[in-house]
Amino acid sequence: MSSPVKVIPLGGVGEIGLNMMVIEHGDCAFLIDTGLMFPEDYMFGVDMVIPDITYLRSIREKLRAVIFTHGHEDHIGAYPFLWEDLAGLPVYGTAFTLGLLEQKLKEQKGHSLGEFYVVKPGDRVQIGPFGIEFIRVCHSIPDCVGLAIETPEGIIVHSADFKVEPSAPSYERTDLGRFSELGRRGVALLLADSTNADREGSSLSELEVARNLEEII
Repeated sequence: MSSPVKVIPLGGVGEIGLNMMVIEHGDCAFLIDTGLMFPEDYMFGVDMVIPDITYLRSIREKLRAVIFTHGHEDHIGAYPFLWEDLAGLPVYGTAFTLGLLEQKLKEQKGHSLGEFYVVKPGDRVQIGPFGIEFIRVCHSIPDCVGLAIETPEGIIVHSADFKVEPSAPSYERTDLGRFSELGRRGVALLLADSTNADREGSSLSELEVARNLEEII
């Protein structure tokens, strides 16, 4: 019997922050995001929280790569603190995301990223048995991507943080067409952002934010 595909969140599920997930099959695994969390009010004296990487260390020899979906602190902020454990692994992300990550690593550790690959929406990479496609999504920071992961057990769609904003420039809008195509093909597992999904209405448009800033400035 072949080994199962494992999806193991190390943070970011049922909480805001600490986004980190392992996708694993047999002797191969890769990591999606390495986020931190800002402390709750009761965490006196704590500047930030990073994920528990006990499991990550137990499968370190299986890890093949780290993939970043976007450049917010809750998705890249823990990387410098995990550098000693993740050094040597190739890193994938969009140009803006890797630029933020490189600067953060230099400031905090004095290191460069090492082996890294700049990707853009529509690109595909192969990591062991996993074929990974990068899909454009709209968020409150530029250059964000979701993932379609082809596995031996079917397709996993990881939406990353996203919103549907028709007023966004075409090159920043969530690619609903591509997600629809994947749905028609058949998706084995959907990992979807649900932040504020329990609130009525729509997300605030970035144009509205820009107008408010213009009035203030």
